[in-house]
Amino acid sequence: MPVILAGSHRNPSPQGGDAPQTPRPGGFARLLLLAIAGAFIGGAAVALFTLWASTGFRALGAHGFALYALTIGGGFTMALTTGLMVAVFHSDRAGYDEQAHIANPTASDRDDTNA
Repeated sequence: MPVILAGSHRNPSPQGGDAPQTPRPGGFARLLLLAIAGAFIGGAAVALFTLWASTGFRALGAHGFALYALTIGGGFTMALTTGLMVAVFHSDRAGYDEQAHIANPTASDRDDTNA
């Protein structure tokens, strides 16, 4: 009996029926990936803070509101980047990209099917 990871699903194929199952990380695998990513981000933050603290918090040459603006701008940029990447991966996994190509094939899509 095949083992299927939690969260596996079947995509309907354009010709009818079901496409092969696509395993998704679930449970422990997802938790492990999040823990590893968090460890890398946390380690980078600690390293940068330590380097900044070793210079007396003055290495940037910015003071007062400029530091707040840099912090808020950097955080917003990281949040926006994360959100866009989540949207790209969700679109790919949900099959929206395939539906768009089936509904409106481009010239390169037509060339691939005729070969």
